[in-house]
Amino acid sequence: VGVREVLFVWMLPAVISSNVPASVLLHGFEPVYVLWLAAAAAVWLAVGIWVFNRGLRRYASASS
Repeated sequence: VGVREVLFVWMLPAVISSNVPASVLLHGFEPVYVLWLAAAAAVWLAVGIWVFNRGLRRYASASS
């Protein structure tokens, strides 16, 4: 398991999914958080699609 895998698969999603509810509990609901989360989700989706497509270009079939 590489550092990138730990960071992008475990650390970053855990920080986001725990930080937002805690912030809402401490400071109350703010619409800015919804916009921030929507933007972060869109960026995360775009990066995921880019990585997936890059992997497809490099893919070589395991069979003959």
